Amino acid sequence: MSDALSRSHEARKALFKRGLRQGFVTEAELEEAMPHDRFEPLEIATLVYSLQACGIEIRPGSGALANAG
Repeated sequence: MSDALSRSHEARKALFKRGLRQGFVTEAELEEAMPHDRFEPLEIATLVYSLQACGIEIRPGSGALANAG
């Protein structure tokens, strides 16, 4: 696995762990794990679907904004 793919895989794993722990992830965290300029829309949609299937909500904004609401 290439270094970039390995980092992306680790970022997605961390995103799932955080989402399972707190019940949500933010759009900013999703973008950080899977930047739109490096991944196909279908790949991002698959991740969003997987998160939602696990009961993880996708909230708009950054972590600080999402936590305040």
